[in-house]
Amino acid sequence: MHLNCGWTLQDILAARDRYLENASERQREDAAFKSGKRIAAGEIDPGLLDPIIDWKSSRPKSRIKIGNTPYELSEALQVAVSAKQVRTAVGVLRGLNGVDVAMASAMLTAIKPDMYTVIDWRALNALGVKKSWLTVDDYLEYLGFCKVNAAELEISLRDLDQALWVLGGA
Repeated sequence: MHLNCGWTLQDILAARDRYLENASERQREDAAFKSGKRIAAGEIDPGLLDPIIDWKSSRPKSRIKIGNTPYELSEALQVAVSAKQVRTAVGVLRGLNGVDVAMASAMLTAIKPDMYTVIDWRALNALGVKKSWLTVDDYLEYLGFCKVNAAELEISLRDLDQALWVLGGA
């Protein structure tokens, strides 16, 4: 996967501001991050995943909720939250029924927004990448790319993610 960010800081900030103006998207994100903060604080309740899943995409919620026991969801969350390696955190969530790499990245982003970012078709589209199936290695490459670019632009991973979401949907 070849990633290329040809966007200027002004482009990124303007797109981020457009994202922030989207009240319904902000409301869904706020609910997801409120749940993620509770999970990060040690409240490992599978029900807290609902707003995060709804924020990313409500389609797989029934597959995730029906296809995994509450114990499996809780255990995977515990491992992911305490994981020292990104591959471990993504991999354990990816092992759940109904959770692909994009959903795992959204879960981790809501829980630890300073460490993770969301990978999805919109963000990749903003970077000129067309890919229908994502691997954990794709996510590792993408996360590294985002961290470097966010640091160079002196913005947060969330700012970059919000901007790419807008820029990729155009």
